[in-house]
Amino acid sequence: MRPTGFTMTRPPDDRKSAEPDQPSRGSSLLETPMRVVNIGLQKFADDLVGQDVEVVQVDWAPPARGNARLTNLLSRLMD
Repeated sequence: MRPTGFTMTRPPDDRKSAEPDQPSRGSSLLETPMRVVNIGLQKFADDLVGQDVEVVQVDWAPPARGNARLTNLLSRLMD
């Protein structure tokens, strides 16, 4: 079940497979193009893009930038 408001789009695919995300029976996982979701450090995504890898960058950081005391205080505010 998908959350309300969530949509997933894919580029058009010419393959006639019932499961388009699965490699065909004749190919192996390592022969299909790599697609990456990178969470956090932009440098990782930049390096992959430099190698012609399709990358989706998610800008994420831990709450309060990892400061445990501030994270605890924020947690109390949200309760």
